[in-house]
Amino acid sequence: MFKRNNSQLIKASKQNMTTHRQGKSICCCLLKPPSSDMDTKNEEISTRSRDLRNSTCGEIRYHRSGGKITPTTSILDGSNVYGREKDIEVVLGWLLKGEAAINGRVFVVAIGGKEGVGKTTLAQLVYNDDTVVTAFDLRAWVFDNSKDFDVVSITRTILLSVTDACNFSDNLDLLQVKLRESNNLDLLQVKLREKLSGKSCLIVLDHVCDLDSERWDLLCQPFAGSEVKIVVTTRNNSVPPIMAAMISTHQLEVLSDVDCLSMLVDHAKAKSNFDTDPKLQAIMEKIARKCKGLPRAAKHFGGRLLSTHYTEWEKI
Repeated sequence: MFKRNNSQLIKASKQNMTTHRQGKSICCCLLKPPSSDMDTKNEEISTRSRDLRNSTCGEIRYHRSGGKITPTTSILDGSNVYGREKDIEVVLGWLLKGEAAINGRVFVVAIGGKEGVGKTTLAQLVYNDDTVVTAFDLRAWVFDNSKDFDVVSITRTILLSVTDACNFSDNLDLLQVKLRESNNLDLLQVKLREKLSGKSCLIVLDHVCDLDSERWDLLCQPFAGSEVKIVVTTRNNSVPPIMAAMISTHQLEVLSDVDCLSMLVDHAKAKSNFDTDPKLQAIMEKIARKCKGLPRAAKHFGGRLLSTHYTEWEKI
């Protein structure tokens, strides 16, 4: 899953990038206004450059297609992950050793951090870890797309994840079909409590924006008597304290420039050129620094560079 920075060139880049950070050099770039006869290719490169600069702000949470928000899933995208070994170790330690509940309050591990820092990716890595798969009888992944923590929708998603109702076959009985379409919270929670009875279950609530104690307590009603543990990802620091008396919060930090560089090289599929071209190495080091430690920015930069010939990267 994890790739070590074995390349000597990337290790050398670390020294160069550290030196750059310690220095107090100031770069100034004067841009001439575009002329009416500007080459079309240069216009495209300029536009890409602006898009890439904007992408580092990390303010856009979701991929959008046709104006619609694309939800997250438990499935990893298959790309290499860098610099998160210790984070996984910490979260797994809390999750596997902590008690399921005390005084009716479920155990919660909260993953916090700024936009684009990799909270969802860390949750995915934990969710799919072999020790977790073995330790829990049931697992459920819920992407909270609501602004007000929709208890009915979340409950329905958990229920579908832990029953055969998520197997959309032609043999679904009438009750299963009813559960899939039902907004009856009582029916959903009664069936969920039956499914969870005597079972251990891990639930991931990804991207919880807002919450109050009333809605949280309502969601947790079917968990009584079961070994339910929850991982939640959120930017809102006021969310975790509402969730449980037993809670551990892991604040996810930004990646190092070297880890960002490794991600950038991977997503741009430029390792062969990177290893043999010192000029290209310098360009990618500069781009990696602009990622400001955000994995999402590194992925976005890498994807955009992939669509541009490497001889033009200096213009970007």
